[in-house]
Amino acid sequence: MLRAVEEATLLVNSDRTKRVELDVQFLFVDKDRRAINHLTEELKQRGYGAKIDKTIHLVCSEFVDAADGAMALVRRHTPKASTAIFFLDQYGYTDVPSTVVRRIFSDLPNSEVVLTFHVASFATYTNDELADRIAETLQVDIRKALAGRTIDDLKQSDADWRRFIQGALYQALVTGCGARYFTPFFIRGSGSGQKFDGGFRFDDVARHQSDAALREQLGKLVLAQAEPKRLGDIYASTCNGSPATAYMYKVSLESLASEGAIVITSSEGKRRRLARYMADGDFVEANRQARFLFSS
Repeated sequence: MLRAVEEATLLVNSDRTKRVELDVQFLFVDKDRRAINHLTEELKQRGYGAKIDKTIHLVCSEFVDAADGAMALVRRHTPKASTAIFFLDQYGYTDVPSTVVRRIFSDLPNSEVVLTFHVASFATYTNDELADRIAETLQVDIRKALAGRTIDDLKQSDADWRRFIQGALYQALVTGCGARYFTPFFIRGSGSGQKFDGGFRFDDVARHQSDAALREQLGKLVLAQAEPKRLGDIYASTCNGSPATAYMYKVSLESLASEGAIVITSSEGKRRRLARYMADGDFVEANRQARFLFSS
């Protein structure tokens, strides 16, 4: 995170004559005193020692106990925006209950939360007892997500039970944490020995596939609309199930508009044709005078 901010600072100032400094506070929380001591030494060795207790804060505590102080720091540092990124590493899947994440979203509505889980390990070693314990601690309804089936039943009868269990945990967490927007990322380390084919990929081939699929799906969605919808509402209601960005949506809509399949107009009634001019408040509707075919 420290390096990322330094790199961002370089990029922001790459073509500026007047330098801009990013005012960022870092708070690292760990319940293990040895981990805090080790991090302190690493920071000093890497040249960050002078920033400790100024812009870098180290707290030896459970995150649940440190959460109120962390949120207070955010409010002091960014009183208007109340913006922060929380990286919460779920060691053992039971460290941070969903109620704490809901409180973050409630008190700091512009913040983001990144939850990390070793899902392959969870899917391999979990059983009904562990699933119930995790559900109780995280305060999520994994049982509902599993549709009443037991873990043992899944392992014996479902050829792709790992993906089903991982999906159930993910679904339960999203519901329990109250996140309006969410994106799943599955990261497989080299040499991990685990294979997972779900989730989104972000290479050039995946980008091309995403563009093609998004264009077709948006076309079908708009044609099925009984009345015009705002672009922002279309994005908000569908983005959680897509790897596409807001701009990728606009590019797909630009393509559909250029072919006459849809019509996009501003709130003032001005026709929108180019992605770079589209806004969330623009209205999107099917061109009822056009015919457009999609593959099934």
